[in-house]
Amino acid sequence: SAIGARQRRMIEADLGGNGAGVNARAIATARRSIAQEAIRLAQGGQIQLKETGEPAAA
Repeated sequence: SAIGARQRRMIEADLGGNGAGVNARAIATARRSIAQEAIRLAQGGQIQLKETGEPAAA
């Protein structure tokens, strides 16, 4: 699996919920984790990231 069991449970809990009680810190942590995984996969040649020249909207 590309993600650990803890990360998978966190993702499943977030997708299953209605968004109540989600805090900004948890969102920032999840985004950072996703970005790090994408970079790792790109460096390994498993995915290709596009360069847009613009920062992503938050």
